[in-house]
Amino acid sequence: MAPQAACVHEGGGVERRAAHHERERQRRQREAAGGTTEPAAEEAMDVEAVSAADVLAGVEESGPNYALPTAREGQRERRERLRVDETAKQAGHTIVETGTHVEILGEQGLWKA
Repeated sequence: MAPQAACVHEGGGVERRAAHHERERQRRQREAAGGTTEPAAEEAMDVEAVSAADVLAGVEESGPNYALPTAREGQRERRERLRVDETAKQAGHTIVETGTHVEILGEQGLWKA
């Protein structure tokens, strides 16, 4: 079997991971020496405390950084949707995707959906 080439990882996560491993190594050394497991004063200064109100205000301002998962369309629902779409096409109706901006001008005025 041929020797494998060494993998070289790059990116911002590499530095964070290396710093984490260094902190863990220092913590294990403190534990082995029988000392406290609390971080040293200079290590504790690296962490910034933020109030929950500030975090919630930031989320309100910029919105959440995630999207809720949507349920996958089942086979039965998909077949029913395709059947309805095909029936509408045969009747001469226009099919539009969900979320499309549609304006309809009728006798009563302008409708927006």
